[in-house]
Amino acid sequence: MGFDMKWRTPPPELVHALDFANAQIDAVREQRDNAAPGSPEFALSVDLIRSLLVQKTQNDSSQFHLNPWSMKWLVAFLLETDMGYASRPLSGTPVPSTYGIDAADRNAFNDWLWGDLVLDAEFLPAKFVACRDAIETFLASSETPDEGIALHKLATTNGWIVTPAECLSALERYDNWLLETGRPEDFAPWYIEDDGSKQIVEWWDDFIEYLIESAQHGGFVVN
Repeated sequence: MGFDMKWRTPPPELVHALDFANAQIDAVREQRDNAAPGSPEFALSVDLIRSLLVQKTQNDSSQFHLNPWSMKWLVAFLLETDMGYASRPLSGTPVPSTYGIDAADRNAFNDWLWGDLVLDAEFLPAKFVACRDAIETFLASSETPDEGIALHKLATTNGWIVTPAECLSALERYDNWLLETGRPEDFAPWYIEDDGSKQIVEWWDDFIEYLIESAQHGGFVVN
């Protein structure tokens, strides 16, 4: 459970590495499925799958995960530092039927857009592409992209797109906030636990780095 942020255009070398990791995991899963439950081979496969998944996650720089509590804290801190602003989705959600996608096409369109269906570019219906482009434009839209991140995009896991412009604006505004408040560049934000203890947000520097990298890789999608 939580929020997964992922670059829209990861570099080819990372895509290849992740594809290779997925192929390894799939191969071990097949070994597990062919082993008798409770057997040493089955247990070994389960352990190896867990290890490969952890390794894949650690090596996937395109993704940043936060649990719901951490995301709630992030949104509040982005508001405090002027890195983001309270917002609502713009009106005009694209409707597939407007693009000629009827009930007979809807399942294939959804599987292609959101799922694992791969369609050959030569046979890809133009109406699918037009509707996808409209949906992505809507998901990336914001009222004022030069004022940081539109925070409705961090409120749900609906595939909102935080654009490179929003990432760069948020970073610039954070630098200005540090200067205006007299905080050092290596400032570490913190919060108060229920027991009154002060806890440093250990992932903050990683998130700042993620914003920097996201601006170079098409922004990120929130799922």
